[in-house]
Amino acid sequence: MLSRHVSDDIAIDQGGQFVGPPREGPWLVDEVCREHGIARLRIHEGGDKLVLLGSRRVRYRGLAPSWPPHAAIDLVRAKDALERLARSFPAGEPWRAREATMLDGQTYASWIARHVRTRRSRALLRLATETLYAAEPEELSLLHALAYVRSAGRGHLTHLARVGRGHQQEQLRGGAQSLPLALAASLGEAVQLDAPIRRIAVRAGVVTLSGPSSTVVCRRAIVALPPALAARLDFDPPLPGDRDRAQLAFVGGSVITASLVYAEPFWRRQELSGYAASTHGPVRGVLDVSPPPPARAGVLQAFVVARSARALGRVPEGERRRAILGGLAQMFGGAAYRPEHYFEKDWTADEWTRGCYHGIGAPRAWVAHGPHLREPAGPVHWAGSETATWGLGTMEGAIDSGRRAAAEVATALDRTPRPRTPRVAAA
Repeated sequence: MLSRHVSDDIAIDQGGQFVGPPREGPWLVDEVCREHGIARLRIHEGGDKLVLLGSRRVRYRGLAPSWPPHAAIDLVRAKDALERLARSFPAGEPWRAREATMLDGQTYASWIARHVRTRRSRALLRLATETLYAAEPEELSLLHALAYVRSAGRGHLTHLARVGRGHQQEQLRGGAQSLPLALAASLGEAVQLDAPIRRIAVRAGVVTLSGPSSTVVCRRAIVALPPALAARLDFDPPLPGDRDRAQLAFVGGSVITASLVYAEPFWRRQELSGYAASTHGPVRGVLDVSPPPPARAGVLQAFVVARSARALGRVPEGERRRAILGGLAQMFGGAAYRPEHYFEKDWTADEWTRGCYHGIGAPRAWVAHGPHLREPAGPVHWAGSETATWGLGTMEGAIDSGRRAAAEVATALDRTPRPRTPRVAAA
């Protein structure tokens, strides 16, 4: 998460941002927010949604634009087929699907090409894939697409795209970063910042973690990094081959987030909700994340994803900003060119993520490597939302994976004799 404060009542989220209730089961983010007194804010929904389909600018309400009957039937059939497949295997274990090898051996794009007949429906599914996964349909396996729907939407594709009663229903007052900051505050001095770990060594049951400014000696360690970042750590002895290959198999998606603060939410005067999408241009998705009254400012969150994010990441900052503002102006008019504040974050270039929202499973990744994402390597355990049972790639998944890893460590410590180790030393 990364939150920036424009004023006392305006917090801009540029990283993990949205939370929403699951279709079933406990809502872990809600539990933690209640425990730490963190309020949640509903995302604005009133007004029409927008989608730019080539040269057409379509206003609509509900989940999708009004299609011709044959295209609407085509889209519903595709959605139902995907949901049936997603609910056919256990959450968090896509490799156990009845036809896992077949599902993982093809790209999501190839499934769309074979099963979706109308051009409009194919365009809409491609657009949804880019915004939800930060990847092109050609970059992920069908099994990965299904695993995300199964874990985050409980097998309901529409849950992922919804604002109200869905995946993007709310944001946290004070910014999403208020949640990890509250957790850190409850732990006091146990949390050390600016102390990156670069090496993990295991000798006779003793784990030594070291970096440029710190050394920690312990009995068990939990690595809560995206797999691609965990692969950059120096392990001594080297990790088992299966685990090492699993880390390299899930590379983060590509996304640039842009947050634009205006004097007011001018789009609402046009009876627009601020929810918009486009099949062309750099900006693929937009949401109205304006603060509630008495604040008057309007805030749009724009998402540049997949191929567009990689292309814009290579151009100068000023050119990138003009391209993003131009995409918003196509949606909302010339007023979009004049934000009072502009914030931008390229997560693919960030040292501590190297891509977002989560690690993407390319064809054959889940069947070959998925079972090894959670398996401890001796006294080294793994967390992070890629290892979650519920909420793959979300804050919900981060909490789910942390609780699972903590339970593993607690069980292991109960069964393991305590070795003689030096006291913890931290720089």
